[in-house]
Amino acid sequence: MNTKDFEHKVVSLSPRVYQMVARMLADEEKAKDAVQEIMIKLWNNRKQLAKHPNINGFVFLTAKNYCLDMLKKSQPFMTSDDNILKSLTTKFAGKSLEYRELK
Repeated sequence: MNTKDFEHKVVSLSPRVYQMVARMLADEEKAKDAVQEIMIKLWNNRKQLAKHPNINGFVFLTAKNYCLDMLKKSQPFMTSDDNILKSLTTKFAGKSLEYRELK
């Protein structure tokens, strides 16, 4: 796939890809950056892309997977409930002793 074919078949889809990515990421700046990264990724794989029977579907699938990866990376790390419970009991263990002594 040469540059002209890529522009015609892939880059022409970028406004629609941007709309989908903006909805998924809920941030315009991140969406713009994501579309650029997606287009770079597709350009690097243009030889395989030229052989694909459904280029539009492949472009949107790539965009969706990229967004899902971005969303997974942005989720905060959650600790298990056991770790939270242990930290709370050790944090407030001295206070419960103080309350017992006051009684």
